Amino acid sequence: MDLTQYKQLWETVGLAAQNKLLELLRQLQPQLANAHMLKVSEVALETNTEDFFASLVLRDPGIDSLVLAISCTLVDLPEGAAIKLTAEGPALTSNGVQEHSELWGWRPRNFTTDVASTDGEELLADVVYAPWADLTQVVAGHIQRWAQMSPLQRELSRRFVRGYNPVTVAEMSSRLGELGYKLDRDMDAPHTARYMSGASAGEGFPAISTGVREADSGLTFANVNARRDAKFDELQHLRLEQSLFAVVRGSILDI
Repeated sequence: MDLTQYKQLWETVGLAAQNKLLELLRQLQPQLANAHMLKVSEVALETNTEDFFASLVLRDPGIDSLVLAISCTLVDLPEGAAIKLTAEGPALTSNGVQEHSELWGWRPRNFTTDVASTDGEELLADVVYAPWADLTQVVAGHIQRWAQMSPLQRELSRRFVRGYNPVTVAEMSSRLGELGYKLDRDMDAPHTARYMSGASAGEGFPAISTGVREADSGLTFANVNARRDAKFDELQHLRLEQSLFAVVRGSILDI
């Protein structure tokens, strides 16, 4: 099939694909309304007539993460042109969002103007075939699980998006030891940390602030008589970027 034929087909079926995505968005409004408290927003419908692609994208600005992307793509198959439908989003775990995974995939064998055709086949070996109605259920379930993430999961997700994952307390101690510092767990102070500005403003999470002392002098790192050198600067960098942390008794242990 040449480019002109592709364009003609996309002009015919592309509108149907977009309408199906908008229909899906309407069906998901109850789940999106429930998730609004967690700032699931930025729903966007994008189309690209050059690449024959339409997508529905949901993002969570409070975590700065993709929630869900559903795409319709025109593909050329041995049996003729067809629309490939996929839905993908981050996998949700006890540690919040992880790597993106394909939630659902379907490629109809005989596609004309009905994206909801039930004549389909597996897209990938590890993706179970499902008709369009099941896509709505899969996506709705994914959004509902997202909306039910705990404050701890959401904070772990924010840090994961920035490239940081929790370590063990022993690993925290080892890293601080390399800089000449040690933890003072007698100074543990459980509290609720809360964002005061930005996209996450108002959101909080369970946290534990703890003490950090110089290994040799025993002074706290913030003591007026404590050293101020390159290792101190590195400690401050770790504290400000929140990259060195552990999960202890359902709370984030920060230095």
